[in-house]
Amino acid sequence: MTYSEFRAEAHRLFAFYGFTACPLTDDQIGNLHQMGASIEQAYGIGCDIAAGVDADDAFTANLDGA
Repeated sequence: MTYSEFRAEAHRLFAFYGFTACPLTDDQIGNLHQMGASIEQAYGIGCDIAAGVDADDAFTANLDGA
């Protein structure tokens, strides 16, 4: 999946589940794509960030052992 496809899918998934805006920045999405994260992991990280979890902690919790 290209970065553009990954970014579009992330935005689509957040919109599908009721987010009015994607909680991940383009830089964060780019980092996730480069790291080989799944779209499900990206969604989990975004949900954590939207709930107030620090981004570094959200990345660590969702990607630990990935």
